[in-house]
Amino acid sequence: MFGSNNAYADESSICRAAIHAGVIQDQIGGNFIISMNEDCKSYVGNLSNDVLSLGLPNGASKGGKTFHAYKLKNNCPKVNKGVSSFI
Repeated sequence: MFGSNNAYADESSICRAAIHAGVIQDQIGGNFIISMNEDCKSYVGNLSNDVLSLGLPNGASKGGKTFHAYKLKNNCPKVNKGVSSFI
């Protein structure tokens, strides 16, 4: 996983990044939202919430997107059982 300060390279594990950002807990999991943005030129790594992220120096990123993880403020609305949606 690459990045910190809630800006992660798109080749990073989404769930590990959400734990690193403090959006969910490793033992519990949970729901969260991600947003995709333009790629950062470099990423700084650090240790947060017992997850170590790695840095990527300027130019080392694959040129994809950056994502940010956010807490889900409200649970998803209840719908008919058996219906789900995935992106």
